[in-house]
Amino acid sequence: MPHQPIKRGDVVLYVASRLIVIRATNDARIVGCPVHCMPPDRHRADLCLTWPDSLALGLTGDVVVRCAPVIIRNARPLSVIAEAAWLLPRLDFAVEREMARQAAEDAWAVARNFAG
Repeated sequence: MPHQPIKRGDVVLYVASRLIVIRATNDARIVGCPVHCMPPDRHRADLCLTWPDSLALGLTGDVVVRCAPVIIRNARPLSVIAEAAWLLPRLDFAVEREMARQAAEDAWAVARNFAG
């Protein structure tokens, strides 16, 4: 069976956890958001999934997607275990919001360091 290319919206298994792909390139690089089941703590970038969304991913309980993206430089050995294209509009919005917050924090820190 030929290896299927990983595309936007796929769910892959990475280091014993699920990752929803939000960007994929032809050279086997992906950007994704990790999926956490029953996380011990919450992050402002967490997108809480509804019960039907969790079941569609094959998960139960308190499930969140951490919308602080991670980069995987070689996704060739990863395999697709599900598809979550219906979540992409919500993920895109949450990732953009988190990236804007991080940029504002970084700008504040740089300005503070220059101020003395």
